[in-house]
This record gives sequence, structure tokens and C-alpha cells, in this order.
Amino acid sequence: MDQVRFFGTTGDKDLMFSNCLSAGGLYLEVNKKKIIMDPGPGTFNNFVETFPGDIKKLDAVILSHVHFDHSTDVNAMIEGMTDGGNLRRGTLITSDSAYSGETIHDYLKEYPEKVWLVDKQTRNNFGDMEIIAVKHYHGIPNYGFIFSFEKKRIAIITDTTFFDNIIESYSDSTTMIINVPYYIFPEGKKPKHLCIADVKKIVRGIRPKKIILTHFGRSICDAGIDFVAKELESQVGIETIAAVKNKVYELI
Repeated sequence: MDQVRFFGTTGDKDLMFSNCLSAGGLYLEVNKKKIIMDPGPGTFNNFVETFPGDIKKLDAVILSHVHFDHSTDVNAMIEGMTDGGNLRRGTLITSDSAYSGETIHDYLKEYPEKVWLVDKQTRNNFGDMEIIAVKHYHGIPNYGFIFSFEKKRIAIITDTTFFDNIIESYSDSTTMIINVPYYIFPEGKKPKHLCIADVKKIVRGIRPKKIILTHFGRSICDAGIDFVAKELESQVGIETIAAVKNKVYELI
């Protein structure tokens, strides 16, 4: 079964600092590949507690961008994937700015067997699967990802503002995992993120089979996370799930 597990479901600093919700990465098993994506605070410990001894079986570490809620544990995950450099294995997938900057430690850069910088090559084969990187607009270099194989097209829309060709970029997605911090934007402000109205436009244009919402902010929590998911489902007619930490969801 192709599946995703969430090690955290927020990027909101206040929610993290008050321990209302946790930040953390996504663990994907897609087309027989094991992938950790955006390993934020606590991801490493959560992974090794959940899958003892399995970190050396990871096939890839993906980092969409360098904000701390996505990147704090990236070095630990690279260490684990490569057995501290004893095994030159796995693939690191990220942007040139993340790789060349200070987020990824210099000594670790030679540990993975392969490094794919997505701003230099937006499409790549990964075994029998194609991974496509989609440029986002978040104030710093950032990318979403599509995992395309067989009849599945699994999309992960990470942090971004709504942009003109977002529907075209993610067309034909079968399952969409979408970061949506805002129910509605604060009056007079439009952060570089999505709100539920943006998500409605996206999924109405694409018509995936399943939607999984995550990366919740305060306004989503105030509205009620489950209420927001059920409301969206009733409005767009597509199965919609609000991600819960450490739960596993099938990708179709």
C-alpha cells in the first residue's frame, strides 16, 4: 500500500511553542520507496521510535525549503540514512539554496549516493517513479512535489501563496496533500500561504480522488480542524481528511 504518515501537522510557531500541535516531517512509502520529507522538530526521534533500526532503509530525504519547521532534523535524517557516512547510499533532494547554504552541514554533503538540486532539474526518475518539483512562491526558494507512477500522481503542495499556474502544475493529481495554515486570511493581510478558499479553487480545478490537509495554523484550529475538512468535503464532493500526528493514510 502506498501511504503517508505525519510526524506533525503544524508550522505555526505559537502552536508549537505551546505544545498544542507538533511540527514534523512526512514519511512516505510510495512505489516501494521510503522517503522522509521536510523533517522538522522531533522528526528524527519520532522516526526511530516508530521504526527502530529502519532509518538506514530510507531511499531519500527531501527538503522543500529551509524554514525551521521543515528543516531542523534534516541533518540527523541524512546521518541516519547513510549510517553516519559509513554507507554511501540514498538520495538528497532539495534546492541549491538549501544545499549551498548553512542548513545542511558541509561534512554531510558527500554522504548520500546522489544529490538532486531541483532548481537545476525539475524532473527526475527515481526507480520506476518520476518525481516532479514544482516551484512555489513563499518568499524564499521552495518547491512542491509530485510522485508519478503507474496510474497514481501523488501531489504535495508545501508552503506557497496561490499562483497563476498552480492548477496546471498539479493537474491530474490523484491524491493531494496540501499545507493550509489559514481558514481565512487576517483582515488586510495576505501571508505567503494558502487559505481554504485557495484550496477550494485548486481542488475544483484538478478534481483529485482524495485530499489530505495539514500544516494547520491558529485560524484553522479556531474554526475546528475536523469541521474545516468536513466543510471542504461537502463543498467540493471529494474525500477530505484532516491529518493527525502519527496516523497513516493510504495514497490512491
